[in-house]
Amino acid sequence: MKQSEEKLINHEGALCLVTALMAEAKPLIDHYRLVKVKDHSAFPTFSDKDGRVLLIVSGIGKVLSAAASSSLYHISNESVGMAWLNVGIAGHRDCDLGELRWVNKIEDAASGKSWYPPRILKTGARRGSALMTVDQPGDYPEGDTLVDMEASGFYPIASRFSTRELVQCVKVVSDNADKSWRDLKKGQVSEWIKQQMNEIAGGVEELLALSADEMKRCSLPIGYDDMLLAWHFTETEKHILRKLLSRRQVLMPDTDLPELYCRREAVQSGAAVLRLLRDSIEKVGDEIIVRG
Repeated sequence: MKQSEEKLINHEGALCLVTALMAEAKPLIDHYRLVKVKDHSAFPTFSDKDGRVLLIVSGIGKVLSAAASSSLYHISNESVGMAWLNVGIAGHRDCDLGELRWVNKIEDAASGKSWYPPRILKTGARRGSALMTVDQPGDYPEGDTLVDMEASGFYPIASRFSTRELVQCVKVVSDNADKSWRDLKKGQVSEWIKQQMNEIAGGVEELLALSADEMKRCSLPIGYDDMLLAWHFTETEKHILRKLLSRRQVLMPDTDLPELYCRREAVQSGAAVLRLLRDSIEKVGDEIIVRG
């Protein structure tokens, strides 16, 4: 998704939408004017022109949802700080059809494992429910609990790619004890989600703003990529380099790294670069203390 790469690294925020069905995706595609991306993914993938809103259609089931989430992460330049939202339908014993709920707990029926998406969004703050993910449709859970077939595949995978606060699920009730999922009519799913687009879009805007903040926080310091090209660093040294450059950027925000590049021939290793950076940072730190 080269067209979006520049936007993503400019810290404007990005959101990855994951749906199981094209019927769930269509209102989102129409609302955000998404177009299909030509890539090598096994799943239908869409993006807006700025690469800020991305969408993938996984198919039914938690395994496919997990696989599609991983695919979308790799397609989207593996950008740190993206937000994630699973939008879809779910059953509920008592809720009216078409009602929207934000998910505050996800339980996998097969394994018994649970996850708790943090309640950080103002949108829909009073309309939260637990959700149970099952492998096959069956009886409805007791109490105020939704049931679907994807969320326990989506959430733990998406949480590997971003902070838990930026990974959320929202569901529209499609069936209940009186109206079976077998009786769903063509176009009804899309219509229900379309009717709830104002609230879904409100959540999307909040997540995009949070994503922009996280991208700024996690952005690479000036000089990091250039230095990786100029010298070899081990994985541990890369982490140290990032921390040192971030510290240097705070202490010397208006300077580049001329002393290192002028001495490139004399600096033979990544370890030597780290020593020089530490020395320069300590020197500036001492000068600040003296001036203070």
